[in-house]
Amino acid sequence: VAEGTGRVARFELIPLDELQPPGRPRVDVLCNMSGIFRDTFANVVSLLDDLFERAAAADEPEERNFIRKHARAMEAQGIERGT
Repeated sequence: VAEGTGRVARFELIPLDELQPPGRPRVDVLCNMSGIFRDTFANVVSLLDDLFERAAAADEPEERNFIRKHARAMEAQGIERGT
């Protein structure tokens, strides 16, 4: 979602039914970035973190949302989410 200036203010979580090809699950990803990227683009990291959190909290079946599945499994093991 972009502001009037064109700056991205938020990433939109695409509904499962709109993922292509049809029936495609929401896949989990590993975001591995250098410290310089993290420090220089902290706003982008915050946008991605917000998107990942919303994907993990989405009311979707775990067999089609691996982000949710893995976040819940980590939570069950007592692993806390980063702050």
